[in-house]
Amino acid sequence: MKKLKILICENDEDELAFAKEGFEQSGYFEVTKTVGLGVELLEYISASKIELLPDIILTDLNMPGVNGLDIAEAVKNNPLLHRISVYISSTVINQPTAEKCYAMGAKGFLKKPYKFNEYQLFAQNLYELECAGAAN
Repeated sequence: MKKLKILICENDEDELAFAKEGFEQSGYFEVTKTVGLGVELLEYISASKIELLPDIILTDLNMPGVNGLDIAEAVKNNPLLHRISVYISSTVINQPTAEKCYAMGAKGFLKKPYKFNEYQLFAQNLYELECAGAAN
């Protein structure tokens, strides 16, 4: 099993810590970077060498300033970054928001785990989703 490199962007510090722990403990991912704001994420990926960039960006939808939609669009519109899969997560999922996420370039729109101890299963599900998409 190949571990995927992931960058997690979440403005809630507790949620970010639990997500990082869950993804690392899942065994499916190497968490290469965590950031608390979308602007930090964009600065990081624009300053990083291509080989250091993650396979996946998991970002919160609703953040102050640069949000998940902005991140998906920025990655989609940059030819150097288009290989990165962007998944947007939120506590509330609805069809119009999902459609907007996909239109902006997100590969997936996912419901955040209800409980912090569910992040390992969330990570496993994301891994399977990404691998299934890569096979198509």
